[in-house]
Amino acid sequence: MSQIFMRSNVASRGIFRSPSNVFMFGRGGATNISCTIRFEANSYETVRLTITRARFGGRACENVQNKSGRWHCNSLGGSVSDLRIGEVPWPDVTPLPRDCICSDISGSLTLAPMAANTVEAKFTTLEMDIDQDFRDFYFEGRYEFVKENCQTNWDERRLKGVSGEAHLGPSSCTSLIQPWLLEPETENGYLVLMLKGFWVPQLLHSMAPCPTDSRITIYSTNNPRNSRDLCPSGPDVVAFSDGWDSVNQFNPVELSKNLVIEFRSPWRPGVESSDYKFSWMEIFPDTDCPHKCTELQACISPKLWCDGKINCPSGQDEDPSVCDAPPPLSPLYVGLVVASVTILLSLAAGLAACARRKRVDKSNFHSHNSDLNGGYGHHPVPHHSLPPLYLDSQPKDSFC
Repeated sequence: MSQIFMRSNVASRGIFRSPSNVFMFGRGGATNISCTIRFEANSYETVRLTITRARFGGRACENVQNKSGRWHCNSLGGSVSDLRIGEVPWPDVTPLPRDCICSDISGSLTLAPMAANTVEAKFTTLEMDIDQDFRDFYFEGRYEFVKENCQTNWDERRLKGVSGEAHLGPSSCTSLIQPWLLEPETENGYLVLMLKGFWVPQLLHSMAPCPTDSRITIYSTNNPRNSRDLCPSGPDVVAFSDGWDSVNQFNPVELSKNLVIEFRSPWRPGVESSDYKFSWMEIFPDTDCPHKCTELQACISPKLWCDGKINCPSGQDEDPSVCDAPPPLSPLYVGLVVASVTILLSLAAGLAACARRKRVDKSNFHSHNSDLNGGYGHHPVPHHSLPPLYLDSQPKDSFC
């Protein structure tokens, strides 16, 4: 795999193309080829790409353009050969897919503008025959770094935590799609996204009419093929991270638990547009947990339970019968109380035993003195005689 860099501080425009080294193709002994061209613009610029010509060895695949102007590859079977365009809003996140070209192009095809100032074009061809080379698989295009009047704050559009909410609204940058990235707080967490509307079916003629031209697209960062479009008008709907429905099953492919949200809406100067809200929450597989949203069959963070804000769709986490009840005593607290009571009872019992013992000793002392005085009845003790000496039988470190 090779990688080529195009930077705006070197040239503001130019031509990019696939490799023409025969040893990278089937005729030169290679079976597969994969190369990436990376375009890096300044912070106030964006990248514009135009594909002028391309060939993909006659593979069974066709280019399909959606309503947002993006191109997708509709593979009809067989080996892969395509050119995929992705933008990189966040350097540590996989490039977000934008366009895919897989069938021959003989005229110029201008791709829709992208908001990020870093773009990658990845050319991949698998299972080449020994008589195929760069004349069977190639592409060529033009690039240009364009100054934009509007910039995107990508840090504000990267959301992470146990829960949160944000608002979607049209941007004055009508030509740009500015995505949001949602990430779970913990490594083992998944996401549930909650918003209003209804899902647009694949067959457009089977859908109910959408009262607005706005659309919301949701997909995983490494699984864009399973993207879903939402008409943002209707009842409450939810979307989950990839892999949530098969969390207890083995999956050979590592799925991303992040979610990307894209909002598309025509913006007209002087015309007030609608604003849409979405919320999200981190969830965990439904095991034996004390904080559970029954309708989602998921556990949630203890921080969200009885926090004064409804997080479960049914409001289960703010049920007064649960939140107003006194909290259960923790095992540690119960253990400390039992230990304290035991110590106090032992101390009281010891003091009582000491008191009894002292009374007995005192009684024995007086009884002994009486016996001595009685023995000297006819022989009184002289006044100069010393009193009798008694040895204390208690050791110095005795409790009493």
